[in-house]
Amino acid sequence: MSTDLNPRWLQPGDEALLGVYLAKHCDSTVIMASNLHQVGLEHAGEPYQGQYAAIFEAGDIVGVAARYWNGNVVVSCPVEHVEAVVSMIGTLGEPTAGLLGVSDQVVAAAAVLGLEETPTAINHEEDLMALNLDVLQVPELLSDDKVSYRRASRADLSVLLPWRVAYMMEVMSVQASSALETACKDSLLRGIEESRLWVLVRKKKLVAMSGFNASLPGLVQVGGVWTPKAMRGRGFARAVVAGSLLDAREAGAVRSMLFTNNPAAVKAYLSLGFKWVGSYGLVVFE
Repeated sequence: MSTDLNPRWLQPGDEALLGVYLAKHCDSTVIMASNLHQVGLEHAGEPYQGQYAAIFEAGDIVGVAARYWNGNVVVSCPVEHVEAVVSMIGTLGEPTAGLLGVSDQVVAAAAVLGLEETPTAINHEEDLMALNLDVLQVPELLSDDKVSYRRASRADLSVLLPWRVAYMMEVMSVQASSALETACKDSLLRGIEESRLWVLVRKKKLVAMSGFNASLPGLVQVGGVWTPKAMRGRGFARAVVAGSLLDAREAGAVRSMLFTNNPAAVKAYLSLGFKWVGSYGLVVFE
């Protein structure tokens, strides 16, 4: 490890310093920035909390990695310096559930943690896409008087819970279990309570859902987009995503990001105005 990078753990009081760094890399660090915005740098194992290792040059952060409450490690660091921050995460001795970040940084982080040969449920290089919300292309479907979008409520849970379980099984390769159902219910309830989950309604029937897996003033990251198989191919997913972004724009958001490796989803997002801005790595360990 280089000795001139001044690696150290971030502590409460370093929030502004970290915020400056994340703002310079906003397209690829929305999850980290959102968690920082939600709970700061306190760490007690609660949702959104994490332990942050950073490296410095001339007093400024130039790379960071965080291990979060759910076991995921998120990295944002020049690839040649990934070892400096990720090796600190390794000293925690905690299991790693997943790795996220710019693709080459994720590959480097896996090597530092000795996880290159660890079996994975997901190991994707995904398209990182971004959209300035002032150029959002609103689908014609949203002008249909039989179609509407709104924020999800607890009354929707009986429909959304099996959808989220199906999403986790299909998209995230998670096996069905009672633990999965409990985790999905908890996640949906958080999304509902935090007003970051939307549904599309057609003829009074729910047909799609979308949400933000990260948000902070001015920025939102789309995630958890789902349409049941029997309802696909009708533009419902892009309509509910557009609806959520219209609401976000009205609330002051100016930019949205997402990552995906689904060609059909990429086509839908391009139609909304999203552009490719990079390559994102997503690894989930078995």
